[in-house]
This record gives sequence, C-alpha cells and structure tokens, in this order.
Amino acid sequence: MKRALVTGASGFVGTHLLEELSELGITTTALYFSKYPESERSESNKSIHWVRCDLTKENIESHLVGVDTVFHLAGYAGLGSDAETRSRLENLNVGATGRLASQVLKAGVRIIYVSSVHACDNGVDKGIIDELTGPPKTEYGRSKLRAERLLYELGESGLDFTILRPTQIFGEYHEGSVVELVKAIGRRRFFLIGDGKNFTNFLYVKDFVHTLIQVAENRACRGKTYVVSDEPLALASLVNEICTHLNARPMLLKLPRALGMLVGLMCDILANRFGTRLPLSRQRIRAMTRDVQFSNQRLLADIGNLTRYGVRRGLARSIAWYRASGFLQ
Repeated sequence: MKRALVTGASGFVGTHLLEELSELGITTTALYFSKYPESERSESNKSIHWVRCDLTKENIESHLVGVDTVFHLAGYAGLGSDAETRSRLENLNVGATGRLASQVLKAGVRIIYVSSVHACDNGVDKGIIDELTGPPKTEYGRSKLRAERLLYELGESGLDFTILRPTQIFGEYHEGSVVELVKAIGRRRFFLIGDGKNFTNFLYVKDFVHTLIQVAENRACRGKTYVVSDEPLALASLVNEICTHLNARPMLLKLPRALGMLVGLMCDILANRFGTRLPLSRQRIRAMTRDVQFSNQRLLADIGNLTRYGVRRGLARSIAWYRASGFLQ
C-alpha cells in the first residue's frame, strides 16, 4: 500500500487511521463532509490531502487515480427507527456505500468497508455471536447489512473488498460511552446492575486501526467479512480496571436486574411525561446487563494476532488522555 483514500477521515477512527498511515509513510486523500473545514487541517501534515465531499452526490473518480486502497469509514450511526432516521441510514449507509463501491470497482481499487457487529446482532441476551449470527435487530444494523450485500453483488463483477464488523470502539479523541462510564465511576455515581458477571465487548481504537491495515495488506482477507473483537471482559472486571486507573475504591453497590428494570421503566415514564432525557432507561439497563461475546476466530485464523495494546492497556491510555483533556473534572 502506497497511497490510500479514507472516507469519514475527520471522525474518531479516521483521525487515528490517518496518524497510522502517516507514520507508515503512506500518502492519503482524506475525505470529510462537515466536521472540519479543510483549511484547519490541510497544512498540518503534507502527506494528507483533505477534500470536502458529499458521498451521496459527488463523484470521486478523480481522487481514486493512483490510490490502491480505500478505507470506507463514513456513515450514519443513528439507532432510532423513525422515518427521518431510516431515510438517513438508507442514504448515508446504503446509497453512499453503493455509489462509492461502483466507482472503486471502475477504478480497480481495493476497498475496506467498516460495517458493524449490529449487522449480525440477533438480539440474543446470552451466547456467542459470529459472522453467521443474525439477523440484525436495529434499523442501523439492517442498513449496514444492506450495504454489505451491495459489496458482495459488485464482488461478482470483480470488486476487491473486505468487510469488518467491529464491536464498540473506544480511545483517545472520543467522548463516547466509555468516557461517560469513567466519569460516573470517578464521581461515585455508578452501581452495578445484576451480578456484574455479564461480558462486555470493547475494542481499543489503535488496535482496530492496526487490524484495518493488516487486512488491507493480506490477500487471504479478500472477499470476506469479519467480526473484529478483543478479549471480552466481565462488567465487574471492567469497572474494577477503571477504578484502578482512577485510584478509586472498587464499586460495591449492586442492584438486582429486576429492580434495575423497574427503575428504568420509571425513568422512561418520567422522560416521556416531561420531554427530557434521564441517565437510566429500560434500553440502557438491558445494554448494561446483556451477556454476549463476539467471536474473532475467523479473523485470527487469517491474520493472526489482532492487538498491540488490548482492552486493559487501551483503557489506561484512554483514561490518561481523558484526564489530560479535562474530561474528568
């Protein structure tokens, strides 16, 4: 790989991927839509060429000249099911991916598509999920699966592709659920619901970026779909790991799941009545107590070791960044 193109380049994963590609000496065309004006980034690194682009409308064939690998990260992660959300999912995840892939096929370029485990998450509350599990249970997951199927259809015409389905990604530059969890634990506002033995599935962003590049350079991965996951951690172990890095006392308070669901129901009723958002809901309680593991065995068989850091070391690095960036005030 000598020259790459990255869509969604100003996003969380894109930022880390650009850093890694730059360190490897790979010249990159970075496509973004609205997050950063090009002028703020264009002079920061001479190996990166920033281009503002709407993938739902614009043709990028001129930007594919000389490129050997496209990393398609751009998309919409709305988890609702209303008409507006479904429309955006169809346009940004399915339509834009299909348009891009058709242009990539014409240019004879390889594409690595970042999908999601939501595409194979059939809603089981306990068990192991792999590439064959399904169907998806959300509109978001269904949109990702439809986009994947477009790639397979174009693969019959010669498209060189690989699809990755990562679990929940965390790390520096991201203000997602792990940041909120760390904040709550640091402020002693978190308690376990259930016994804490249920598994969580997090993936450190630098390990995912490492996997992206490994897959791009491995011919055995072509034309395949992979779940990308790391060591699953029991929720109680994850919380204790965070406590260690925060120098905080371990969490001792536990709430039975049934009582937690009742609290979530009460919060839902109050939220609907007053038109506000509360920190707990039945959906969030279900997510906190879900006990599944995502299998990465297919990917391990083709590329070997996936991680350079792992979840535990990734947490340490991320928490240090949260603290330095003022998120834990």
